[in-house]
Amino acid sequence: MTDQQMFSVLARWNYWEDRSLPDLVYRREVGEIEEFLDSNFVQIVRGPRRSGKSSLLKLVYRKLLESVDKLSFLFLNLEDVSLSMEEKTPVLLEKLYRLYRQRVNPVGKTYMFVDEIQHIRGWEQWIETYRESGEVKFIVTGSSSKLSSKGLGTLLTGRHIDLTLLPFSFADFVRSKGIEVSSLSVELKSDLIKNLLFSYLDSGGFPEILLNFPEENGTKILEAYFDDIIYRDIVERWSIRDALLTRRIALYALKNSGNLLSYRKIQKALEQISGKTSTSTISENMSHLSEAYVLFEVELHTNSVKKALINPRKVYSVDTGLRKAVVKPLTEDFGKDGENIVFLELLRQGYKVTFWKTDKTEVDFVASGKTGDLVINVTMSNLDDLDLRERDLRGLLEFEGERSRRILLNSDIEDKLKIHDKTIELIPLWKWLLLEDFLQSR
Repeated sequence: MTDQQMFSVLARWNYWEDRSLPDLVYRREVGEIEEFLDSNFVQIVRGPRRSGKSSLLKLVYRKLLESVDKLSFLFLNLEDVSLSMEEKTPVLLEKLYRLYRQRVNPVGKTYMFVDEIQHIRGWEQWIETYRESGEVKFIVTGSSSKLSSKGLGTLLTGRHIDLTLLPFSFADFVRSKGIEVSSLSVELKSDLIKNLLFSYLDSGGFPEILLNFPEENGTKILEAYFDDIIYRDIVERWSIRDALLTRRIALYALKNSGNLLSYRKIQKALEQISGKTSTSTISENMSHLSEAYVLFEVELHTNSVKKALINPRKVYSVDTGLRKAVVKPLTEDFGKDGENIVFLELLRQGYKVTFWKTDKTEVDFVASGKTGDLVINVTMSNLDDLDLRERDLRGLLEFEGERSRRILLNSDIEDKLKIHDKTIELIPLWKWLLLEDFLQSR
């Protein structure tokens, strides 16, 4: 490409002239990025494709415009089709940056936002050169949970701040409907919010789907998202020969979301349709699916590292709408969907999440935080049925842990039960997802 062609790419993604930002839904993660804007740390926003990473950068840009001139910003989108024939090395970054300096802003500090940085081999070394000098403040995004572990573990050790951005939370979704998320508003508009919860469970949280598309078109677009992740972030990146097997592994795991799943079980199920494979192949593919944010694996809560590794794990989808679009379940299972969104919310809040199980009972989530554990079961069943209530309470009562806050999330009951010197909080799922006091361990 000529310099003029490259500059045209820069102009396409930047706001140096009178070009307005699109309408954007505020997300609380903006605050997490703002905390470190005055530092020289590289801020890395990771998350699945189409989860809103680019929009988050634009929200940060809008905030910074209050005190920083618009010529001090440089946006790069490394998935721009015009760059597809260029060799993805730090030389490309240098060319684009030099063009910006020569034609837009020759002096002063630059805020550089780079989308999908994982496409550049060895990006860490180039970024570290300018980060160290203080010439550039970097905020970069990537669709891989690891990006480049080797580079991050050497050149940028102790010099980067990570943030995981998942699709819209329920609170984001409610705000997108023009509803204030506050204690009073939640109480006054509880009926509407309950209705929105079922819509959210069904459609998931990918911003483009929720804001722009009806259900039928949304399903088709979610299917396209899934294929993009499988083929661009996994098959192409890892040069996988059997793309169909990777896809089948993903579908089988998503179909069994919330269930105990071992690699051996996946192997046996898929050999009936895909022919002979191995648990190492299953393990490798599951690792790739986790890195690309298709799914998450949750280990058993135990003090034994060996037991956690060999025990079957639970699997959760990055998005309930995505799972439904590709798995196409025959019946609704709001209990399973509710469990999935609780897991995702715990991740957003920064908890380390495991599950606990004995031969007779279990706990859906043990969420470990700085001040103690949240011990949570999730049910959308009718708790007026004493057998169902006893089943959901048993695991919470039997879990040992003095600093544990025990919670039963349910469809609509708010109460506190004192049983055998242990307190169990019954909290409606819709309220727990919205109000900060319910989310935090005390």
